[in-house]
Amino acid sequence: MKGWLIHLLVTAFGCTVRYRISDPHNLLANTPRHPLIFVFWHNRIFLTPHLFRKYWRPRGHERVAVLISRSKDGQLLADVLAAFGLRCVRGSSSRGGQAALLELKSLLAAGYDIGITPDGPRGPNTPSNPAASASPNSPAPPSSPSATTSPTRSPSKAGMPS
Repeated sequence: MKGWLIHLLVTAFGCTVRYRISDPHNLLANTPRHPLIFVFWHNRIFLTPHLFRKYWRPRGHERVAVLISRSKDGQLLADVLAAFGLRCVRGSSSRGGQAALLELKSLLAAGYDIGITPDGPRGPNTPSNPAASASPNSPAPPSSPSATTSPTRSPSKAGMPS
């Protein structure tokens, strides 16, 4: 139930907030037929499921699997992502990582795009964790670093009443 409520919140927010898409690899205009590995930082994933549904799925990439930890917070995130229609593979460097990587490898071979947050919940929040390079091995599909950000200025600093 919480997953669906958060799904609705993210969708509502995504439909009302302004954002700009930067696509330096031109993936949206020239969507590859092969699966990709998307790399997201933990602190930048709030709108990502909404944006995937809006911009990636219409380009023929219906099947996306995401690596989620087996923690309690990971369960909530898995519930939210499942509400967006994403497949969740549970595992981390400390619990179930090897089995999760094997499952991701087979899903990748079956044509799924893969989403990974390599920075780990214990930080630091941007250097990559070695698990990202240990993901499904050769031949490795291209990976795309991905992020969503919000303006750093508060409404009062932007000239809007607080």
